[in-house]
Amino acid sequence: MGILLATIFNLGIWGVFWKHADHANHALSTPLPWSVFFSSPRPLHLITSDPDIAEIQQYAGGQISTSNYANHNLIPIPDNMTPEIQSFWEVLMKEDKASFVDAKIAAKIAALAQTYTKHIEVHAARNLQMSDLQTDDNYIFLGSPRSNPWSALFGDQLDFQFSFDPNSGQEILRNIHPKPHEAPLYVPTALGGATGQSYAIVALVRNPDQAGQVLLIAGANAEGTEAAGKLVTDMPRLIAALRDCGISTTDTPRHFELLLKLNTMAGSPDNIYVEACHILSDSVTRP
Repeated sequence: MGILLATIFNLGIWGVFWKHADHANHALSTPLPWSVFFSSPRPLHLITSDPDIAEIQQYAGGQISTSNYANHNLIPIPDNMTPEIQSFWEVLMKEDKASFVDAKIAAKIAALAQTYTKHIEVHAARNLQMSDLQTDDNYIFLGSPRSNPWSALFGDQLDFQFSFDPNSGQEILRNIHPKPHEAPLYVPTALGGATGQSYAIVALVRNPDQAGQVLLIAGANAEGTEAAGKLVTDMPRLIAALRDCGISTTDTPRHFELLLKLNTMAGSPDNIYVEACHILSDSVTRP
């Protein structure tokens, strides 16, 4: 009996050791941003975009600022609408929605987090308050400023910044700090789910004045956001993309931005590849 108990005890010790070693190896092989998020004791929040916001801006011909969105002023130019149309939109905007693309990305990230025993809290963009961001929690935002105004709060940290072009009625990407052989402007050719090319970003930035980190997964259209979500949850491809950027899993964590180029056909992205990669100016400190 004594030998049996000793054997069981030793197996338990080895089980704990191997579990610890497995987690340690996991951490060593996990790329950014997940190495920061999954090792942090702070909560991780995922904020879905607001598809109604994109539609109403297109219809009304205006842009909703983050400040107005936070205060639930959701109609950009009321004078452009008849009272009947304005009432219709006000009723429609009372319900929160998440796009099918966001739901797929959230499910992939949740499954990824589960392998690291990390819980993710999912929120609709319209339910977020400014005070929620004044913490050291970590955040993931889905969608560009056109569909998720909260992501505009972090735009000044980016080299590839979204800008709405009223002439074409779409978002384009401006390259604030072009490197050699990079364009100053990236303009999608796929409009409204049509066939063509589009762009997206994956960026890890800081939450200003807080210790938390922020991941932006955003496309110039829904297909772009879906493409960015696919890349950031595909560990081998993400590791390869970051390695090409000069970031390895064993390096000190750094803020970065990937610019993705993709083809779209019938509302689906394909031929997704990294057009450019920038290491941003400040490094990440683990919370």
